Amino acid sequence: MATQQNEVMARALRNLERAMADLNQLRGLDKSPEPSKWKRDIYRPKRHGKCATVWNTLDKLSAKSKVPTLQEMREIARKNNWNENNTRIEYYRWRNYHGVPKR
Repeated sequence: MATQQNEVMARALRNLERAMADLNQLRGLDKSPEPSKWKRDIYRPKRHGKCATVWNTLDKLSAKSKVPTLQEMREIARKNNWNENNTRIEYYRWRNYHGVPKR
């Protein structure tokens, strides 16, 4: 009897935890990153932002051909009026995230 009660209470607790997580997500309180976005201790930037714009550009360039160089990214940054230091930092973070070896 006690085991059956424990199972019912455990199930109710799991349902309550799921409901609270959903509520926090709707309220925007859930700031924990998705596990799939973590690689090599680097978190992929959110969809809409300056860092994500650099990452998306790098993804597109790497899908077309080889890994873009830093010089190519600097030229793109100048054309798009991006901060060159941020572009450089995000370039190296992107390389590390995707496991691109150093030269």
